[in-house]
Amino acid sequence: MTMSLYSGSPGSYKSYHATDDIIHWVGRGKNVIANYPVNAAKFYKGVRLKRCGKFVFKPNTELTIDYLLKFAKENHKPGKLKAQTLIVIDEASIMFNARQFDRQDRMEWVNFFANHRHFNFDVILIAQNDRMLDRQIRGLLEYDIKHRALKNWNLAAAIASLVFRGLFHCVEYWYPCKIKTATHLKRFNKRIANCYDTMALFNFKDNKSEQLPEAAKQPAKQTARLDVEALRLKLREKRGATNA
Repeated sequence: MTMSLYSGSPGSYKSYHATDDIIHWVGRGKNVIANYPVNAAKFYKGVRLKRCGKFVFKPNTELTIDYLLKFAKENHKPGKLKAQTLIVIDEASIMFNARQFDRQDRMEWVNFFANHRHFNFDVILIAQNDRMLDRQIRGLLEYDIKHRALKNWNLAAAIASLVFRGLFHCVEYWYPCKIKTATHLKRFNKRIANCYDTMALFNFKDNKSEQLPEAAKQPAKQTARLDVEALRLKLREKRGATNA
């Protein structure tokens, strides 16, 4: 039972890697709790779908210590030494930002992460950099898996990534001593990518339903024209001063 950090710059496939773990974790009949939606039904069909574990989507406001402890009490079998539920927190720097160490629930989370093995949880935090997380929480990490998209390395790597439709490199470090323990080259799978949509967290509405009337748009156009005229006058004044 481990607590890992998936780090990397935007577009380095770290959220995709976590989604891959979620899909295969659920496929083994285990449970997953995450703060972004994943639909395993898009990957598993028929009998395999029936054998899947439970996936629970909880936004940050509902992902609390009380909920996790209640979930463990209702779903975990006592006496087992292996993790029974995976917790995945994307953009973990929002919940555990290093500059918000004085939050009321911070010590509760620190205490929970320090004892997550006793409740049979595995934990994956996703952030661009470990420095974005609270120092006390960083001290509880066991592994830091750094992600790099091959398309951003060089021309040869970009061509290889294009041929294989997406490649990314993962380097695993044992966090307490910063020792490299493993390295993996992974390939993008569109079936897995289709299972999650982080944009579903935002309630975007149809633009057609919120179109402004033409009358409301007129002042903006007039202001833009006035700005252009003002710029022209300034240019003329500068030219006149230069000629003088």
